[in-house]
Amino acid sequence: MSKLLEDDPHHMQWLNNKCLINRLDFKATIMTLKQRFNQSNVSLLQKTHFSLVTCHATGFYPDRALMFWRKDGEELHEGAEKGEILPNNDGTFQMSVGLNVSSVTGEDWRRYDCVFQFSGLKDCITTKLDRALIRTNQGSFGLYIGIAIGAVLMLLAVLVCAVFVTKRRISSGE
Repeated sequence: MSKLLEDDPHHMQWLNNKCLINRLDFKATIMTLKQRFNQSNVSLLQKTHFSLVTCHATGFYPDRALMFWRKDGEELHEGAEKGEILPNNDGTFQMSVGLNVSSVTGEDWRRYDCVFQFSGLKDCITTKLDRALIRTNQGSFGLYIGIAIGAVLMLLAVLVCAVFVTKRRISSGE
């Protein structure tokens, strides 16, 4: 090696450049692989308006991950229910953590977030507690209730107007 560097002093610089290029290429490959294999989806679910809001992550691999609720950046223990990591049929995993929001006021919702993190990594996926992001299985039922209530109120308004017009005609002698 000493003879090589003696005969070609630029060889060491060439090796350094080659290592730098390999390092950058390796880093790009790792980032691509992380994106391809970490197909985790983080979502907020709630069965009813009175049940826990569940933060759910699925499709991740390997099965070493953390998930928790935070309030103002601090991990919550009270009012939070941690679930276990469960296998999916495709070899990936899922987990969830629930939060009791019954005592959380509307303006305080923005102070809460759900954190999903692979063990040993600094990067994490954070989902803010937001009513607009919560999926529920009562969606279409709630829509039908709203339409029904609107129709009943419209019918009631027409009935009140009819009674008012009829009373007015009777009192004016028509």
